[in-house]
Amino acid sequence: MTPKLAVLGGSTPFTVGLIDALQGVADRLPAHTLILHGRHGANLQLVERYAQQHLGVLGWRVQSTMQLEQALAGATQVVHQIRYSGLERRLACEEFCARHGVGADETFGPAALLCALLSVPALRTTCLALRRDCPEAWVLNLTNPLSTVTALMLEAGVARCVGLCELPWVTVQETGRLLDLPIAELQWAYRGLNHRGFIYHLRYHGRDLLVELSPRLADRSVLGIGAGTIAALEAIPLKYFQLVQSPGPTASGRAAFLIKLRERILNELRSSVATSPVSLCERYLAWYPQSVVPMLIALHDAQPSLQIVNVMRDDGLVWEVPAMVCRDGVQPMPQPPCNSRVATWLQIFARHEQAFLKAVEKPSAEHIRQALVADPSLSEPQAELIAPALWEAYQAQGAIEGRRDDV
Repeated sequence: MTPKLAVLGGSTPFTVGLIDALQGVADRLPAHTLILHGRHGANLQLVERYAQQHLGVLGWRVQSTMQLEQALAGATQVVHQIRYSGLERRLACEEFCARHGVGADETFGPAALLCALLSVPALRTTCLALRRDCPEAWVLNLTNPLSTVTALMLEAGVARCVGLCELPWVTVQETGRLLDLPIAELQWAYRGLNHRGFIYHLRYHGRDLLVELSPRLADRSVLGIGAGTIAALEAIPLKYFQLVQSPGPTASGRAAFLIKLRERILNELRSSVATSPVSLCERYLAWYPQSVVPMLIALHDAQPSLQIVNVMRDDGLVWEVPAMVCRDGVQPMPQPPCNSRVATWLQIFARHEQAFLKAVEKPSAEHIRQALVADPSLSEPQAELIAPALWEAYQAQGAIEGRRDDV
């Protein structure tokens, strides 16, 4: 039987990055039926034409639909990348944070909390469809805030849902590049929540590279993480650790930039689908070739391979873990103990994640306040000040119906 890959949120032109990544592994992945689902008919047709041009010649059957049931029926894998209410919601959340002088990241912090609160009703509708139309499919979640959305999907009965992020693996790759060592020969351990994790064991033929790394970095960094931080932690945190190292306002305008970039890419697709749009390179899209496509390959392979996945653990939280993946399933791998500094930060992040989930699942002014107070990217005075405003913003916008599926 030909496997079927459904992409939810497929009308965003950034999906071209996924199509390019699939094209690049044609010799390692069997031809699929690719069905693109989206809410923007004209954009959807452009992405379909591009996919047909680049995957159709490789034996893939490409379709598009605005009907969710049709997209999911018989799917064996689903990429969930819906941005509920589109980049316009991200823009509104960024503007909210800018008005209150706090950071506007979409994975944690006030912007992520407001976006998650507003997205829950539509997300639950998607989960109902996934359970009904393709209950056995592997659902690869990319929608932020990733750990929370993955938890909500699992709790809604989407049993084979895993969150995917390339950042731990990319961090290892960058470290190997800086040390001029073969990445395939590095031994490493990782623990964390999505975007809040640590490479805390890194060896090469018995050498402890974490001891060597700080002196050799000098004024360089590992994706923005400097030598001093690595030495203090005896670990390499993911780049988002910078948001908790120096809490405060961050540059806004990311959503506005992406909205403009989206339109430029669409215009380039309207001109030609023969080549990848030039403007696509202006957005970081490494999650497709570094995480999504390797996961798809692994799910078709009889031999297990190491992947980084976000899965629910016994404490009810979705943790990001190394796992062995093959067609038989996903098996998280045991990791060696981490040091006390890393353990302390993981406890801080876990407490925040628990409070964040509670606020999203049972919204109230007090639960929102508790989630913000637990957020390490905010000072307590900031959290107390912004909590009533965020509750009011949620109440004011929560009645807005509809969703858009741009990424």
